[in-house]
Amino acid sequence: MKKHRTFLAAAVSAVLATGCANSVTTVSEKNTSQVVTSKQASYIVFSRPEFVGAALTNTIVEFAPGADGMILVTALRPQSKAIYKTTPGEHYFYMDGGENDDMIKIDTAPGRIYYVHTSVYMGLVAGRFYFKPLSYQSYEMKRAIPGKACDEQFLNQYQFEPIHKDYDFSGGQEYDASSVGLTIECKKGLVSKAEISGMGLNELDEPGLLEMNETKDAYLKERADSFQSEILEDYPDWAKENFGGDSMGPDDGFPLSEVVKHRT
Repeated sequence: MKKHRTFLAAAVSAVLATGCANSVTTVSEKNTSQVVTSKQASYIVFSRPEFVGAALTNTIVEFAPGADGMILVTALRPQSKAIYKTTPGEHYFYMDGGENDDMIKIDTAPGRIYYVHTSVYMGLVAGRFYFKPLSYQSYEMKRAIPGKACDEQFLNQYQFEPIHKDYDFSGGQEYDASSVGLTIECKKGLVSKAEISGMGLNELDEPGLLEMNETKDAYLKERADSFQSEILEDYPDWAKENFGGDSMGPDDGFPLSEVVKHRT
């Protein structure tokens, strides 16, 4: 459920969110490897690498379905990220920032890092923010499938759809599957290459790190009733739609050792 608000509500919400949310975060000098240090914890990186919607801030809170209260996770700006340390298990997140709101369910495992791109598209009045998760399983599959038979059974198994181009001189056919987050090229009946479709690990881990500061409690107190109202209204329909198709499972997280190696 990605609800679009009325134009007036969107404009008011965007102004309120941006005017106050920018003050609750401070730029950190740390990098990922200095923050993700516990093998017993789970970590979620919410990233916004693009500069699109520079005047807008998207706020993310964690909530528990059917319960009051929430945790303020971060308020992202363009070209920034936040690392959220949490316990292994099911977690639900709500994002506010413009003409719509969005939610995502992430079921985490210890010693893993989960990457979520918060994508922004310019709307009629403000912006529209969406959660776009990056799965470690996509990376594993990217390494494993080159050279495999590119037949009807394989394409149907992963729901690959052909990409139609006006001009293509490569001699192959490209396919895309949002279900596994990959784009592939097939030549002579074999998968010749595989690429991550959308944002990759380098892009999501590169933006500057933000940390919450002492103003976070006052900001959440001011906005909590509004967030709670939106969550109560939207959650039932969103949950019925299989969590909006944006849920992440334990295996979707990157092993801690792989990410730390990548950043050192």
